Amino acid sequence: MGMGMSRNAWETVAGVGLGLLGALLGLVLLTAWWHFQTGDSMAFFLKDVFWNGGLYQDSIVSVSVLADVILFYALLRMKRERLARGVMVVVLAAVPVVIWLQAVNLEGA
Repeated sequence: MGMGMSRNAWETVAGVGLGLLGALLGLVLLTAWWHFQTGDSMAFFLKDVFWNGGLYQDSIVSVSVLADVILFYALLRMKRERLARGVMVVVLAAVPVVIWLQAVNLEGA
């Protein structure tokens, strides 16, 4: 028996990577939507609204992770439970990040 992770463990790790890509895709889609609605550049949204504009950071992270919820559902329908588990890890990890962003941004208010 080799020393290393099992196939199931690797699938879960791959699911975490897929979940991170899904959240990034969600951020890109949200940025594109903002661009088309306001006419502001995507760089403006990322730099001034997301990175420096503390008021909306938690909401932006929450909406970005919604892409992972869709991905999670699709993986379950395809019977890829191990990959779905990794995606769910990313969704669950986003919860304390959102709470932390809310707490940090309330301190400055």
